[in-house]
Formats: sequence, C-alpha cells, structure tokens
Amino acid sequence: EHYDWDHVIVVDVCKDEGVFRILAETSPGDTHKLSVEQFRQPLTAGILGYVYQKGTAVNIASVHEHELREEFICTWPGTQSELCLPIVWDNEIQWVLNVEDETLDAFSKDEEQEVSAILREVELVLQRISRQYLLESTLDSTSDAVLVTDTRQNILQANPAAARLLRYSSPNDLLGPFERIFK
Repeated sequence: EHYDWDHVIVVDVCKDEGVFRILAETSPGDTHKLSVEQFRQPLTAGILGYVYQKGTAVNIASVHEHELREEFICTWPGTQSELCLPIVWDNEIQWVLNVEDETLDAFSKDEEQEVSAILREVELVLQRISRQYLLESTLDSTSDAVLVTDTRQNILQANPAAARLLRYSSPNDLLGPFERIFK
C-alpha cells in the first residue's frame, strides 16, 4: 500500500554510470508507468539529484510554486506535489524514494515522518544484508579453511577451503556435530 499516492518509485544511485535507474515503481492502474529499462536520469538533475546531492528529504506542496520548481522534471502528467527521500546505508545514499501526486499539498508532515521512520528501519535491514553478503563472500573466497561453530560444538558454516582441506565435496557436507568430522 502506498497511501493512495499517484506515483511511487525507488531509484538506484548508479555512480559508475552517473544516473538514477528505477528499481521499483507503482502507479494506480499502472497506466502511467515509466519504462524501467529506459529510465535514466543524471545524478545532478531534478529533485532526485537535489536530494542525492544535499542528502536530505524534500516535501514539495506545489512543484510549480516551490523554490525548487526549476529543478523539477515532469515525468508524470499532472504532478502537483512531490515527496523525495534518500535511502542511506553504509553511510552513502544508495537509493532514493520519490513520490509524486496530482493533488496539491498531498504529503502531510506526519506522512513524511512515518515514511522516514520506515526508511530508517529499511536502512538498518539493508545495512545488515550488505554486511552479511560481504562476510559470506569473504568466507567463500578466502584460501584459509574456516569453520563456524556454536557453543554446543556444531558446525554451522564452512567455506570451500575447509571442504577441500578435509576432503569433502561441499562445505554443506561439513555441517553438523563437530565430533562427526574430528573424532
């Protein structure tokens, strides 16, 4: 559910390309969807670019009267209001949430605060996932044998180097009681 707002997108900050790319989008009836494959907006352009560069949320009651009206890029016909928030993890803006609506002053301060609170929770989850991925890829790629055990001496995780050293075909074959492997 997206509060019955007209257009909601999450864009990825693609630093290597210098553009925003759509990760997800929703619109009522999906009648005015942007082309996910074709959408590319420079990191310096529009309200997205402003939010990315400043690192702060923007709640615009009227895109045609706001001080940032010159920055506004019309992607959906009839847009009157815009709410744009950075999504940060690992101390960098990774994504940006952009909501546009055809109603003037569509986004209350309470809604902005609620969405910000939800995004803070999402940021924590994404940061944990990112760190978990980093740890797992490090574990998988190291040439040192690594076994992760619990306090009951059960092997919970093993890497490919451990499987090779102990002459097992897969790290998953090592999982289970420690004494099964080391008698």
